[in-house]
Amino acid sequence: LRGDWERVRRLQHRVETAVAGNPDTPCSLNPRSLLVLAVAQAHAGNERETNRLVAAAHGYDLQGFGTLIDTALIQLALLRGDLDEVASRLGRPAIRRSNWVYLSSIATHLDALAALSERERLEVEAPPFVGSGGYVEPFALRALGLARRDHAMVSLAEERFRSLGLDHHAAATRELPIDAR
Repeated sequence: LRGDWERVRRLQHRVETAVAGNPDTPCSLNPRSLLVLAVAQAHAGNERETNRLVAAAHGYDLQGFGTLIDTALIQLALLRGDLDEVASRLGRPAIRRSNWVYLSSIATHLDALAALSERERLEVEAPPFVGSGGYVEPFALRALGLARRDHAMVSLAEERFRSLGLDHHAAATRELPIDAR
């Protein structure tokens, strides 16, 4: 959630050891954990390691897990600029607020809608999070700001990320070319 991908990369050996020690348990956390590691490696530009981890995750049956798996795959596609892949995986997030991946899934969903320039959907799906003061709010502000080409809204998103201690997301927001959308 914090975007501390360096820390995730430092945990890689531990995570892969745990996944390898759990081959007979049909647990969705095995492929999800490998995909989160792949996202961390992609952030570092380690494409070979990213591909290895994705291939390992695909060794599991990835069907039927919905946003549990798709969230990480959408994040990877966004990092790679593969908007066709983003569009193919993006639906309505089939998650409940009580779902433990809710925050990550909604944030990724809003990022994906922004990347796909889905302004109409953003205008419906993002506003409920604006003013909430929670984790998803700056993602909603950023997505709406990009869709509307509203520099002030994107700057507010960056400020909110920073106030929540989400420095990675604040930095990523600062680097976005707003006029290119």
